[in-house]
Amino acid sequence: MTIYNRIAIAVSLLILAFFVGPLGWSSWNKLQEDKHLSFYRASKPAIAELARRARESGTTDPLGRITVDEELAEVIYGLDHPYHRYDRHAIWTHEPNLNAQRTFKEHPNQSWTMRTNSLGMRRDTEVATSKPDLRVLVVGDSHVDGICDNSENLCAIAEETLSRAHPGRSIEILNGARGGHSMWNYLGVIEKHIALAPDIVIVTTFAGNDFTDVLMLGHIFNGSKSKGLSAEGKLKRGEVIALRPHILGQGYGSLFFFKERPGELSFALETTAKILEQIKRTCRENGSELLIMYLPSPLALPREELAQHELEIRALLGFTDEDLALPHRIRERFTEISAGLELQLLDLSSALEACAKNCFWRTDLHLSVDGHHQVGVLLADWIESSASAAEHL
Repeated sequence: MTIYNRIAIAVSLLILAFFVGPLGWSSWNKLQEDKHLSFYRASKPAIAELARRARESGTTDPLGRITVDEELAEVIYGLDHPYHRYDRHAIWTHEPNLNAQRTFKEHPNQSWTMRTNSLGMRRDTEVATSKPDLRVLVVGDSHVDGICDNSENLCAIAEETLSRAHPGRSIEILNGARGGHSMWNYLGVIEKHIALAPDIVIVTTFAGNDFTDVLMLGHIFNGSKSKGLSAEGKLKRGEVIALRPHILGQGYGSLFFFKERPGELSFALETTAKILEQIKRTCRENGSELLIMYLPSPLALPREELAQHELEIRALLGFTDEDLALPHRIRERFTEISAGLELQLLDLSSALEACAKNCFWRTDLHLSVDGHHQVGVLLADWIESSASAAEHL
């Protein structure tokens, strides 16, 4: 491969990564409300270097993975934020032992607290030193991580619900999610914490951005090329970022990208299937039951009240009714993938549709406190019906 081809791949991957990555959450600021947390940075040399290392590594990993070292992770993902901690498995996780209050006007208390334990999990207590009767590890992105207090989080709701139903039994629902994570990170978090011997591992797939967020590393590890947005597409994206940056990452960014680059969707779903297959293998080898939870993009739900500027965003991006139907087609294809891999799937679409008015913050379209409660209760019922619960409870 010539140096020019290498540069072309690096630039393409850079454009893709810069576009599809999370653009920040309104409540996850550093110092002031207009300074947003962003995960991807413009680092063509770092992305090109990672691609070179992957090509020359001779890795035997089934997915072609190599470790993203701390130096490259820092410049690609922007890990200098005080809430980030580099991790060789997951690339980044929460900083441990956090206790930071975040202002958020839409929350009933006008704020919420980001609290982590010594393992960097969103949990007020430490992981039990002795194995509980039932231990569940949940992985996911910012929706599972939660823009809410730990006690309001879906993992805590599920744990409390199960504990009430089984007095005298010890139950842990561990929240291993981190904002900005996607399929590659989910696999890494599971590998990091598999030594805790969870009876159940739950992978939460967020349809709003997980299928674009697999692309950068997917192409690097596959040794293939990716295409970024067209010049016109980048201009439109820039207008949306200027108008309402938080909402783009909750579905509109992925929808716009696949509208321009429809061929990338097949690669994204194929890559997702391969990662899920590896997760399934890892869980099977370590005696954990694997469950998949499908969290739909808010765009796929009939919400009575749209977020501020949503209609303008749709107009700016030129979305037609057919374009807005893509999340439903992706849902169908993901369901087929899960069935093909013989994975147990909990599709949250119907449950969230029933409470679409209140289940997402209108500020940034993340799960609200009501949304976490709805999902948490449903998750408890699902865990209750699992083979592991039958064995351990």
